[in-house]
Amino acid sequence: MIFAFGSGVRSFNSIAKFLPFRSSPHTHNQFMSSHTSSDDPAQSQVNITLTPQPREPRNPRAEKWIAAGWVLILVKCAVIWWAIIAYNVPIHPLWLVAPTIAFAALATALYIWRD
Repeated sequence: MIFAFGSGVRSFNSIAKFLPFRSSPHTHNQFMSSHTSSDDPAQSQVNITLTPQPREPRNPRAEKWIAAGWVLILVKCAVIWWAIIAYNVPIHPLWLVAPTIAFAALATALYIWRD
């Protein structure tokens, strides 16, 4: 089966490696034989075996980048908080700090609990 994506064409197998579960080759044979051998579709049975992909181990380099990003975010938030108070900007600092912290926490959580 061929799918077209942008300017390139990829086969289904190259896309299937990104799926969390892959069906084994004998599943297709069972499916085809069960539907061709029985005349009554209500009596045919299909057994699909899904094998979970092994979880990719955490990357220490990526975790160092995440930690460095958190340090930069905290420094940025402290500087923004100080600047808003020091220069009497008519907004509360949380309008800038809260979304920064929230989205950084979301990105970190998505990395940690990615499965």
